[in-house]
Amino acid sequence: MQSWRHKRPAKPCRHQAYLMTCEEFDELADFAEDRCQLCRVSPEELPQKMLFIDHDAGLGRWAVRGLLCNRCNSRIGWGPRDGDAVYLESPWYRRLLDRAGISEVRILEPPLGTWITAFGTTYVRTIDGWRSNQHRKYPPRPITWQELCQALGPHKIKVHGAPVPKRRQ
Repeated sequence: MQSWRHKRPAKPCRHQAYLMTCEEFDELADFAEDRCQLCRVSPEELPQKMLFIDHDAGLGRWAVRGLLCNRCNSRIGWGPRDGDAVYLESPWYRRLLDRAGISEVRILEPPLGTWITAFGTTYVRTIDGWRSNQHRKYPPRPITWQELCQALGPHKIKVHGAPVPKRRQ
């Protein structure tokens, strides 16, 4: 029987939408002991035969808190109840931040001229915000540091100093 983790091998890994590697997802599932982290039900007992990735929408999709059954995942969106405090106070993403040596979720914005890399893309801090050098024509609007951290996750960003490397032609 296939594991709930790899239920649909023909489809892309659903955890990639949360900027997680397969290894990080397997580590999270092992940490959760392949059970809902609130009610402790196993995927085999559920109609969908799988658990869902719960994240802190206020921080971004990268901020994965844990694995929940559909019922608990829907319920937690309406506000925490008794017993949810331990789960919410020790989210999974905290382990990733600790591993990267980041103590705060919101990190200070690097100075002008700094460049960062994340997922193979380089972003440069300019006067009007952060710009990607991946676009040759019609670059998108610059984004704020908060938007960048929310989209990528502070633990995935590698900060470099100036000058910015030249793009390969």
